[in-house]
Amino acid sequence: MTQSASWALQKGIYQKLAADTALTQLMGGVHIYDDVPRDAAYPYLTLGQSVVRDWSTAT
Repeated sequence: MTQSASWALQKGIYQKLAADTALTQLMGGVHIYDDVPRDAAYPYLTLGQSVVRDWSTAT
């Protein structure tokens, strides 16, 4: 998966989570972070770091 595909996947996950009204109500708003701000109050959701590796062959 290329970096751009990884970014597209992360954006898609964020959009789905942010659109989930039950989830955002439980968290008191859209508190979904890649890098959590210092002053962020709980509860919040973090998206983990992604690792992209090229598994294609050289043939």
